[in-house]
Amino acid sequence: MKKLIVSGALALSVSIGLFAGVAAAQSYYPSYSTGSYVSGGCVSITQNLGVGSRGAQVLTLQRFIVAQNYPGSGTWMETSYYGAATAAGVRIFQQTQGLPQTGAVDVNTQLAIDRVSCGGSSYTYPTQPTYPSSPYTTPTYPTYPTYPSYPYQNSYNAPVITLLSQNTGNPGNTVTITGQGFTPTNNTVYFGGTALSGISSYNGTSLTFTIPYISTNSSNQTLSLYVSDAYGTSNSVTFTLNPSVCSGYGGSCGCSNAYAYTTSCNPCGYNYSSYPYNYGSNGCSNCGTYPYTSGCSNTGTPTLTYLSPQSGGAGTSVTVFGSGFSSTGDSVRFGNGVITGLSSNDGQSISFVVPSQITGFGSQPLTIGSYNVSVTNASGITSNALPFNVTSTSANGAPTITSVSGPSNLSVGMTGTWQVTVNNPNTSLTTVGVTWGDTGNGYVNQAAPQQISGGIQTVSFSHAYITNGSYTVTFTIGNVLGQSQNYTTTVNVSGSTNGSGTPTVTYLTPNSGYVGNQVTIYGTNFSTSGNNVILFGSGALQNVFSNGSSITFTVPSSVGPYCQPGYACAQYLQQITPGTYNVSVLDQWGTSNQVPFTVL
Repeated sequence: MKKLIVSGALALSVSIGLFAGVAAAQSYYPSYSTGSYVSGGCVSITQNLGVGSRGAQVLTLQRFIVAQNYPGSGTWMETSYYGAATAAGVRIFQQTQGLPQTGAVDVNTQLAIDRVSCGGSSYTYPTQPTYPSSPYTTPTYPTYPTYPSYPYQNSYNAPVITLLSQNTGNPGNTVTITGQGFTPTNNTVYFGGTALSGISSYNGTSLTFTIPYISTNSSNQTLSLYVSDAYGTSNSVTFTLNPSVCSGYGGSCGCSNAYAYTTSCNPCGYNYSSYPYNYGSNGCSNCGTYPYTSGCSNTGTPTLTYLSPQSGGAGTSVTVFGSGFSSTGDSVRFGNGVITGLSSNDGQSISFVVPSQITGFGSQPLTIGSYNVSVTNASGITSNALPFNVTSTSANGAPTITSVSGPSNLSVGMTGTWQVTVNNPNTSLTTVGVTWGDTGNGYVNQAAPQQISGGIQTVSFSHAYITNGSYTVTFTIGNVLGQSQNYTTTVNVSGSTNGSGTPTVTYLTPNSGYVGNQVTIYGTNFSTSGNNVILFGSGALQNVFSNGSSITFTVPSSVGPYCQPGYACAQYLQQITPGTYNVSVLDQWGTSNQVPFTVL
């Protein structure tokens, strides 16, 4: 009997050593079944266990390990004591589950036992990587050609104001608004509290209105000006309305009657205070005659009343109010600097932009402090001075015209070109425009405005005058914030007026071709001012330049109708297809004969 007991103890010792040896092997890969533990149902281990632990939880763990049928395991392990054999069995189980082989039961091992005993897989296979799907390439569709722009285009957005031809004035003055989004008819200009309706725009980028006669007091008024059309309402800009102080009579200051009995409406210096009346002179060509005319150059001493605003940084637009300013050729003395080429539409106000670099009597950067401002008129007479307080040396975004170069003398019919250098400190929508001063010659009085981006840039404008005389050319720059500046220069035109009459077309070369081909028209009496219109079939190509005897154009893919300047007309496109089209030239002297051109 004693021999049998010894043999049994030896077998137990051998089995334990074998099981421990198997568990200790690092390269062990089980070949046994990975089936779920089902003999006792789900096994729940609710506490951490390790070597030395005792109790019911250890017995439950041992029964679970025995049920896995690991080599060397058996019911002999079910002792409720966590020894080396139990730790070896736990390591094998942890290996099958991809867990750290610690031989102790932690939370992750508890969860794995629960999962496997309740029917889950005894081994969690790694998740295979997800490969990206092939990108879907969107097909590129053909780009269709952009059709040419025609004189009137509305963006179907609310209108935008970028520039006023003047930002101060009197009742009766004419003001041109430049911008975009204006409709052919029925634009309404809101001038203060007055609505001016039914105003047309032939090109969608400019319109003109007359300042209405509205009641004002004895001081200048700052009014709000904006435009409304079928697509919305524009931004608002400010306009300074000078007082209408004529009482009973007044041909000056835009008043409706012929006499001017007040000094504010008296550019020629008349004295009506006592008899005999002094009709004045002051360089006016018809002072002392009836009816009297306004706008004479004032050669008396200019006087400053106030500045608006009285402080600001570089780039601030400042309006000087007073009297005695000349219509052109004024200059502003700003500290030791001089700003030249300024004009006054009414003799009572003049505007300038605070420079960032003071030039004139030496050159120096602008600094914070007080600067005296005075005005010298065209006769060289200087006014009193008023202080302006500079609060910042950095530009506040106001665009400026820094220089203009161009001819001062031209012959009749000769085209002159002016180079305008501008500085736009920011990227706001900014427009540069010009008025040539030859009012009465129709649409040639103003060139199409040009829009620029930020920085210092140079733009060009070209023009030819058809009658001799002295003309004031006014260049203007402005942005959507209402900041603007004028720059004026003078050109003298001499020679005989072009009286050669209606243009004549002699021949075309080639006289047939495809859309996109260039064609030259030869003939006589073509305008050199860049306002020729080529009539092509029932449409028109407008604002074409010529040297007087030839014009070159490109056969269009479509044409719009000819729309007489200042009038609105229906806008439609005629597609150019193979066939024969009559070609002629229209300028300010008439329309030429027609010559056929065949589109292939």
